[in-house]
Amino acid sequence: MSKPQLPVHSSQATIKPNPFGVSETELRNRPEKYLGYRVFSRWTGSTEAFFIVRQFSTLNARIILSLQDEIGLLEQQLDTLENKFARPGTGDYDNSSLRKDFQTDRKELLDKIRLALEKYNRFVNEYYTLQSHPAAPINDVKSVKSWFEAYPGAISEEETLFISRDDLISVRPQPKSPLRNLIESIVFKIGYFPNIFRRLPQDPLLHHDLTLWYEDDKIELVASLVIGVLGLIVFAAPFWGLEFMQSQKQKLGLITGVVILFYCIVSVATTARPFESLGAAAAYAAVLMVFLTVSTANSSSTSGTFTFVNSTAGNFTLS
Repeated sequence: MSKPQLPVHSSQATIKPNPFGVSETELRNRPEKYLGYRVFSRWTGSTEAFFIVRQFSTLNARIILSLQDEIGLLEQQLDTLENKFARPGTGDYDNSSLRKDFQTDRKELLDKIRLALEKYNRFVNEYYTLQSHPAAPINDVKSVKSWFEAYPGAISEEETLFISRDDLISVRPQPKSPLRNLIESIVFKIGYFPNIFRRLPQDPLLHHDLTLWYEDDKIELVASLVIGVLGLIVFAAPFWGLEFMQSQKQKLGLITGVVILFYCIVSVATTARPFESLGAAAAYAAVLMVFLTVSTANSSSTSGTFTFVNSTAGNFTLS
């Protein structure tokens, strides 16, 4: 089998002979014995990006609806008892006190309702928390698929089908800007990965010479530096341009273009939402307009000089 094309965030994992003296050939011939969930779990837990599981949205909704129906039936039973105890001619029932309620049927039913509600509320709250996890990034899903393709049989084929479902989530999501993903894509595609970004694998069974293990914090630092340099250039350059431009239309055109460019950079280089990017661009536009107004006012004041034509006659020309 040819080696799969490795996606961003991952490279093919090659296993060293284990401490029991099993050779690499034996490992590849019997991956179900020597690799299995032992190594796959370590690899999955090596970084947040690879810890991907299913959300089971349909099943969770089904269970919630089932619990809801169970509570609804208990509620109907309680209503039936309450109507019975409040109906005229059915006995002298005291419904004014919980302490003096000697109706065991009602007490037992309330206990059942309490347990059912605890179960229902806990399940709904846990599912609400689960829903807050974002969908697993496509590149991370491809990384897990590549591991399965690199070691066929290490995990039972039936138990690898989960990675092809459409309800995958990241257990510990790690937001990345489009620029960060672009930097990683370029690095992995050109096949050059500086040693400064590499790290040793957490698992001694994983061969770090043939496996690409990287320091996520260092890549994030490079992305931040790129963003910072671009931001400073876009922020400072227009002020010099406005200073040397004479036409008002040229200045407005420069401001419009720079604001649009600034919005695009914020959208691509950060994880900001669209309205947050728009707010940042609006604030930047306001700064440029203030600078333009002040610059125009200063230019007007410096151009107003007096030239005396005839001091004797007291005639003068204002230019």
